[in-house]
Amino acid sequence: MPNGTERKVLIINKRNAKVQVQNLPSEDVKLLSTDSEASNGNITVKQNATVGKRIRYEAVFIFREQNENVKEQEVQALSNSETENTSTALTFDALGTSEDGDEDDAEIWFIIKLNDADGDGIPFYKELELNKELEKRGYSRRFDPRKNDAYGDYDGDGVPNSVELFIGKDPAKRDILGIELNISVEWTMSEDDKKNLIYSIRKASDFIYDYTDGYAMITKINVWDGKRNIKRADVWVNETFLEVKFIGDNKKWPQATIGGYWTGGKLVMPYRFLRPTPPVGIAELGDVQWARALGHELGHYVFWLGDEYEDWKGRTYYWNYGLDGPDVDTHAPHSVMHHEWKWSELSTPRDYENFKQYLTNKYGDWKPYITDQWGNVTKNPMTDYPIWHCSAWEALFKSLTGHGRPEWTKGPYTNICMDLNFDGTCDRTFPQEYIPKTGPYTGVGYFMGVNLK
Repeated sequence: MPNGTERKVLIINKRNAKVQVQNLPSEDVKLLSTDSEASNGNITVKQNATVGKRIRYEAVFIFREQNENVKEQEVQALSNSETENTSTALTFDALGTSEDGDEDDAEIWFIIKLNDADGDGIPFYKELELNKELEKRGYSRRFDPRKNDAYGDYDGDGVPNSVELFIGKDPAKRDILGIELNISVEWTMSEDDKKNLIYSIRKASDFIYDYTDGYAMITKINVWDGKRNIKRADVWVNETFLEVKFIGDNKKWPQATIGGYWTGGKLVMPYRFLRPTPPVGIAELGDVQWARALGHELGHYVFWLGDEYEDWKGRTYYWNYGLDGPDVDTHAPHSVMHHEWKWSELSTPRDYENFKQYLTNKYGDWKPYITDQWGNVTKNPMTDYPIWHCSAWEALFKSLTGHGRPEWTKGPYTNICMDLNFDGTCDRTFPQEYIPKTGPYTGVGYFMGVNLK
């Protein structure tokens, strides 16, 4: 605002928020000397400046309710300001920065902090609103505005209350799956090894959050080294100089039990490995390629997803289809469960319709060549484990929500509310035309808890 301008400012403090005073730094400016004071209703503006000296604009705001006297308001200090109690005014500082006295050179900055008496980062009014949601959905837990609720998980989806608020989820609705992993490392880790492991798993959490379109993340890891707790671990990280596919027994090659997170099983990751299928490369603990490989294996381990780089007989498209291999592999679903270094989304029904058409045109029938994503269509769908084929997104939807989940996918599930058509309600069927979203690129790995044993 220009020098000497008076502004009438009305602030309505509906929620009785605490207002903090922050002194902004002053600077030397070249201005004509002024010394005046003006008062107008709810604001008093004091100005005083001298050529070559520091200048500060000070605004005093009076908080009033309609047709009421000024209510006593506590002002807490920020920066170098002093704490004071006042029943008449709240003081803010503004700073003039221009060297030209005729230029707009002053700003008034406000810091409005919602009332959070228990210091958990969740405002008082928000906790009351969340309690209404919890009650409506039949959950027994409640937020307490007098107690720190940040690390509770009152909706039971595995993600702490405060984290859900930070990433835009609802702490009173099971709208995201939180994954906790026990990890056993084969060797005694150095400090660098620990940093690399934590970094890679944080990146894996970001990757999962991306390819599930924000419906899953890793919330906590418990880590042992020196082979400790290996029998109870979800993830084994093996000490390997360089694990190479097709050489040796490949027991330390990245692999996971389908649904093992729920039924018991293991996820194996080597320290370093060479991937021979284009794009060829080496992944090592501490890099993003290693993290994405872990994200692929967690697709098996947590979400019951099958591989999409091979058919239901276990023949890889690239290596086992002769001269046709590279072409067939190119037309197979472009998916995290096909090649996680190339793609960052899960397959959709449209991907499978295109692949079926390609296989039919090439071989006359698609059934002998389709992937093993949730089953072999030639088997009895009533009795056998492989019940039917579907895309990875359909499988994810069924496994997370419970709607249409087959009997062989057993486990102590947390049924998640997925709203893929954004109509504000939990979907009961998967929208067949669903297109995976780009991102979200939220750094949820930052919120992952780490417990080094």
